Amino acid sequence: MTVPEPLSPSYAEAAVLTAYAPDAESGLFLRLARFPGRGEAWARVDVFSGDHHYSLSETVPLTGFAGATDTSLPRAEFALTRPPVQFVREALAGAPLRCRLDAAVACNPGPDPTGGPGDVPVRIVAEFVAIHEPGTPREGRLEVFGDVQATVELPGRTFRLDGRGKWHEQLGERPAFARPFTYLHLQNERVSLLATSMPGIAWGFAVRDGERTPVTGASIATRGVNRPFQVTMADGSTISGIAIRRRTSEVPVDGQLWKGSIVVASSTEGTLVGAMNDWQQPEG
Repeated sequence: MTVPEPLSPSYAEAAVLTAYAPDAESGLFLRLARFPGRGEAWARVDVFSGDHHYSLSETVPLTGFAGATDTSLPRAEFALTRPPVQFVREALAGAPLRCRLDAAVACNPGPDPTGGPGDVPVRIVAEFVAIHEPGTPREGRLEVFGDVQATVELPGRTFRLDGRGKWHEQLGERPAFARPFTYLHLQNERVSLLATSMPGIAWGFAVRDGERTPVTGASIATRGVNRPFQVTMADGSTISGIAIRRRTSEVPVDGQLWKGSIVVASSTEGTLVGAMNDWQQPEG
């Protein structure tokens, strides 16, 4: 019997589902990061509808399955038992990638989690169906846009999301959270765009009519309420516009602040909705 090599403490897995209403008045973000080599997990939640906004950033013991997830199988599960968070991702031959989410978490009021458990019960049930073949813009990383149907139960309010969203997973050695970056993703019914700008590097892709085109360049203004951007694709086409900040959040990560914005963009592809996230970037 072969004994598998123990996983290093820096081995990490992340599964993320994101969805926003076309007017950015409601949305959900749930990230589950697993660190089986050190028996920990990180749950990051951000849900909002109108004036109701709740969030969570909590490191907890890794409960349930404690090994590395085999994402080569048609069915992969990223899950915790406490708090109960379950992503089930299916990639069956000849069928679009699907993901189901079922989570019941205790959040903090407001967009900026305190870095610990909250006391506001939030329930999220969602299903994601891809609209194109998944992209792998970086080694160990999968990104795919699709349609999301979700029900989010908040105290005194339940809201539904029925629109476009994004699924993301990443596996591998990760000694630190990331190098400095700005990460932009935007969607409408016609186009989906993912662009990440790092020092000397830009990567991502655009999806039109189910076809992916790689990103070759990205210029994104530093932080501010209105942030012009221009993204260039491998076929020479560009998508440009101004991303207007609607909501912000700040999350403690590795002793620093991850800064996120929900944005609505006026662009050459019409009105787009999504997020623009910054890590170790200068203030603007």
